[in-house]
Amino acid sequence: MRRTNGKTVVATAITIGALTACVALFVAGLAEAAPPPDDGLGMVGLAPGQTARINVVNTQPPPDDGMPCRVELMFHDIMGNLIGRSMIVDLMPKHGAFLELKYEDIPVEMRGDTGARFGIQPCVMPAGDRTPRKGCAPVPTVEVYIQDTLQTMVLFGLTPVLSLPPDPTMPAP
Repeated sequence: MRRTNGKTVVATAITIGALTACVALFVAGLAEAAPPPDDGLGMVGLAPGQTARINVVNTQPPPDDGMPCRVELMFHDIMGNLIGRSMIVDLMPKHGAFLELKYEDIPVEMRGDTGARFGIQPCVMPAGDRTPRKGCAPVPTVEVYIQDTLQTMVLFGLTPVLSLPPDPTMPAP
């Protein structure tokens, strides 16, 4: 039977404690340094032969005024530049819409010609009158699928109701 002395036990305990503290500080720093994006959809990678699709549905019952919920769907690169076209849609209650982006439709000037994955940010924002109102609660999801098989590789949705974007005329905090 192998015996351990008290110094070895103490040294091991100190090492484990120090590593635990370092990991806790590292994780806390990551959480502080990476706030969630304003639209709640984050980033996703797109590779050759894949298509990204933003889906959005208005989940609210009909409003009293009968007006649709107006939202804008678009994709940005990691620098915030618009990729392709954006689309404004009027969603009646329980209706949906979508916008797709194929990897091959991303300009070569943006993605390069290496065939490497390209980071995109799907975005759904209120359009037109930005005043929150009854009957407008768009719920976005994003999926990435393989063009040849139509097999969905990634599907996510994070926010049940979109928040209004920050006012561009206001100074940053």
